[in-house]
Amino acid sequence: MNNKKGVTLTSLVIYLVLFTIFTVFTMNISTNINESLFNDRGEAINYSNLVKLKANIETSALNSNDVLTLDNKITFSNGDEYQYNENGGNIKKNGGILCTNINSFNVSILEQNSSKKIDINVGFSKYLNEVNTEIISIVEE
Repeated sequence: MNNKKGVTLTSLVIYLVLFTIFTVFTMNISTNINESLFNDRGEAINYSNLVKLKANIETSALNSNDVLTLDNKITFSNGDEYQYNENGGNIKKNGGILCTNINSFNVSILEQNSSKKIDINVGFSKYLNEVNTEIISIVEE
């Protein structure tokens, strides 16, 4: 009798191919889930930093009569001072860290007649998400 029982070479190859396909499929799903998770988490952190910065600058502008700007520093007449630290990637308000994960900061001033408009361009970057060129405007009359 010629009865062969057990694991043959053909069945071993089929098991290895199926295991490899299953492993690749599982890793692709896991990678996509992690990427979207980090993107969503980064977006939430970036926008919360942006909202915090906008709210603080708006409050300082409403409580002030004048704004003085230098390269990486904005000072309001009520004593609030915002300074961009390029090395640390953060903005400090009155010496304490207000916002982190900043990759770009630019202040531009436009003066017309008796009014002055200050535009602040800020870019945030956390995990896989970037929020760039968000403009905060302050208008003095």
